[in-house]
Amino acid sequence: MPIAMATGHAAGVCAALTVRHGRGPRGLPYRLVQRELLRQGARLRTGPPD
Repeated sequence: MPIAMATGHAAGVCAALTVRHGRGPRGLPYRLVQRELLRQGARLRTGPPD
């Protein structure tokens, strides 16, 4: 369930950002998506695996 929730959260953020920036999902820089997810309180592992 947590993975499905995280995937849905990321998909929703991507959808909102594509509308806001007038681009398709492939045109969004991944850093923009990460930054928004972090702003919304998501916990991301952005570095190399432990």
